[in-house]
Amino acid sequence: MTLREADQDPRRENLTSFIGRGFPRKVEWNPEPVLLLPGDKVVLMSDGVYRALSQQELARCLRGGASEAARALRGAVMEKRLPQQDNFTAVVLEEM
Repeated sequence: MTLREADQDPRRENLTSFIGRGFPRKVEWNPEPVLLLPGDKVVLMSDGVYRALSQQELARCLRGGASEAARALRGAVMEKRLPQQDNFTAVVLEEM
């Protein structure tokens, strides 16, 4: 699935598993490892981030290292001053 297809998929808002209220009934995982190369980033983010920022804004924030990217994401979301923004979370992991 392409990023565009994923963004338009009606299931894009479905929560498949979470941490916090007991053990989830179903945990989805990829049976094949994903090879990460030096400089690759994995970003875990809440809807407070991905709904606030466009794909271009996300990409711009992720240009630096992991710490810099996390600060850039925070700054970009805060700068929007969205009236319904209640919270946001992002964790940026970078392969060294």
